[in-house]
Amino acid sequence: MAENGSDCQHRNTRLRCQSFIATLENMKTESQSAGSKNGSNHGELSVVQVPPVAFNLKDAAAYTGLSAWSLRVAYYGGELAAKRIGKTLIFTRATLDSFVLSAHDAEATNPNWLVKRRQSAQKLAGEGG
Repeated sequence: MAENGSDCQHRNTRLRCQSFIATLENMKTESQSAGSKNGSNHGELSVVQVPPVAFNLKDAAAYTGLSAWSLRVAYYGGELAAKRIGKTLIFTRATLDSFVLSAHDAEATNPNWLVKRRQSAQKLAGEGG
């Protein structure tokens, strides 16, 4: 099956990133082994993790803990702002944080409702058996 250009581009970008990370890890290992031979850690390489500023739909869903479909519905309903780059929706971290924090607080389940539900289930079980 032929791949479209977008899939190839994403795979190539991922491979370049993996190659770069492997190079950094090799440099770190070499630096640490050289430092341990010399008794110093001056050549130590540190990698800084920078959190992403924006997310595609799938990553936004993982970040918020919501389903991608819920985010899509919120976007098309005007509740959640996003940018469109080509066919891809891009959500900023600030927008996602604001959306999640603006949600209504969940209320505790009413215990009377639970009792009625159990009674109905028992009644149905008694009729079926």
